[in-house]
Amino acid sequence: MELLQVLDCCSAIGVYGITFVIMIGGFMLWHSLLVAALVGAGIMTVMLIVVSVVAASYKAGSQSSLS
Repeated sequence: MELLQVLDCCSAIGVYGITFVIMIGGFMLWHSLLVAALVGAGIMTVMLIVVSVVAASYKAGSQSSLS
């Protein structure tokens, strides 16, 4: 009888431990995906600004050479 109580206690601790590890792993996975998405969005924003500036300077240069 006593052995069953010990196993019941230890199995609950084991289940909590496994659940905790899976939960922390999931949080770390979503955190890294969020960081990657934010970095990607930042890089795309910078590239959009650079392309816009280059296009505007090219347009201004081509209009001044036509005049």
